[in-house]
This record gives sequence, structure tokens and C-alpha cells, in this order.
Amino acid sequence: MTVTFDDQTRETPTLALSINVGKREGGFPLTPNADLSDGRFDYLHAGPLTRGELLRQLPNMATGKIPTDHPKVWTGRCAAVRIESEAPVRVHLDGEFLCHPEDGVRRLSVSLLPRALRVAVGRR
Repeated sequence: MTVTFDDQTRETPTLALSINVGKREGGFPLTPNADLSDGRFDYLHAGPLTRGELLRQLPNMATGKIPTDHPKVWTGRCAAVRIESEAPVRVHLDGEFLCHPEDGVRRLSVSLLPRALRVAVGRR
């Protein structure tokens, strides 16, 4: 898979890629330093981990203590992501599936539109 975060490209087998605005995905604090107001995505990119490496990281995933020094796990912030994959990908957005491998999606671009949504907050 080739993944480009803003202008940084990484080509590697990919076990999982999480691009978040908030801190959690599926109840796991995968991007614990995410800030909803900073106009950036926080990401967790897990490369070709072995089963043993993955099992050792499960407690870290549950507690939000993802290692920043693991040679096959990368975290960071970006405003845009481009994904290209030889194999079709499965993508979900906020818990809902956007596509499954049988849909044949091999390329995807995701970008933020800061301040594009007005939110009114008030008391009842």
C-alpha cells in the first residue's frame, strides 16, 4: 500500500490504517492526542506486524499508549491522506462501511475542510 500523509509518502504492507479527527476508534483510544479543533487528522499506520507483535500491542491499543518508537508503527498528524493499494480495500467511516473489497476500491483521498460545518451550542 502506498500512503501519502500531506507530502510524506510511505510504501509498505499495511495491516491497519486509522485516520481520525477524535481520540477513539471502536472504543480504542488509537489517537489519544487528537484535538477536534486543530484542523488536522491524527493517524495510526500499522505496517507488516507479525502476530506476536500485534498481540504485544493490544494492551497499548486499549490504553492509548501506542509506541512512538516501533519500526513498523507510525503516528502523526496531517490535513490530507491519499491511499493507493494493489488489493481492494475495506473502508469504514464513523463505524459505517463506505466500501468492501468486492467493491474494487483501490484509491482513496481524504481531506479536512476546516470550519466547513457550523455548529450552534446553546442551553435549553
